[in-house]
Amino acid sequence: MFSFIGKSLMAIMIGYFAIAFSLVVFSSPEIIVPEPDKTLSFAQTTGINYSDLPESVLFKSRTGAELNYRDYQTSDQAKAPILILIHASALHNIQFHLLATELSQMSAAQVIVPNMRGHGPSPLQRGDIEYIDQLEDDIADLIAVLKAENQNAKIILGGHSSGGGFALRMAGSQYADTLSGYIFLAPFLKYDAPTTRSDTGGWAHLAIGRFIGLSMLNGVGMNVLNHLPIMSFAVPKTEIEDEFGEMITQLYSHRMNAGFAPHDDYQADIKAINAPFLVLVGQKDDAFIADQYQPVFTKNNSRGAYEIVRDADHLGLVNNQRTIVKVADWLNTNFK
Repeated sequence: MFSFIGKSLMAIMIGYFAIAFSLVVFSSPEIIVPEPDKTLSFAQTTGINYSDLPESVLFKSRTGAELNYRDYQTSDQAKAPILILIHASALHNIQFHLLATELSQMSAAQVIVPNMRGHGPSPLQRGDIEYIDQLEDDIADLIAVLKAENQNAKIILGGHSSGGGFALRMAGSQYADTLSGYIFLAPFLKYDAPTTRSDTGGWAHLAIGRFIGLSMLNGVGMNVLNHLPIMSFAVPKTEIEDEFGEMITQLYSHRMNAGFAPHDDYQADIKAINAPFLVLVGQKDDAFIADQYQPVFTKNNSRGAYEIVRDADHLGLVNNQRTIVKVADWLNTNFK
């Protein structure tokens, strides 16, 4: 009897792993270079002057790897809060040049814009990290560097799209007490959140079979294949060929995809926010559903301020003048 049960369990386990490995092997993401009308619009991101980009600054992470950021200093450096902005999926820190420049010139904040590990110029492992929570550790290490330079500074964490989702992840992490506020610019919450369009505007393409297979393996503690790519981003040819195109990251590994997003229970992350926060989303957002953010956040947390930015689409939200003014006003009201 016991032998029969043992053999049956063994057969089930073999079948389970056979299905999981088959899904992983026979499903993989494709790099897609779409026509401009088949993905997110970049029209509202053009015409920015990048001639005055600050030089990249290096800092050492706890793993010994050197990571980089740009520092937009302000004339009120001693009193201004420090705003760290996290770029969107596939992109890099230059995305925030206009917003960071204007906020620093208005003395609303000293603005720090890191290239997340696996992104930007010549990363060690493009589109990949070593373990799922590594990006949290990296930003905690950056915060420690900034605090060493200005012990009394209040640190606000913000981000756009996946970067906003990562900021929310930090709110639900062990490092939440290092932060004094959050800015969420059209943040990614989860693929099935009420805020997410079914096709995210044609931007993100998940290898569903591989995702299921890796989820099955991770469910039984097997994470040795988490370095495999699982997500691709439909970046148009015009962006790949522009002056910063070499910094685009078109593929994400399973662990990058998981670590650069809120935790699976994103509502628990929202509930965990223990500081003031601002949520902005474009009226014409082509990846997410603008009017769903406030209901999702307010049912879980009462600390937030909200605005739908007129005429802004998903990528254009970052450069919109209304966004810049709203962020500056919010920072001045809460941290000056």
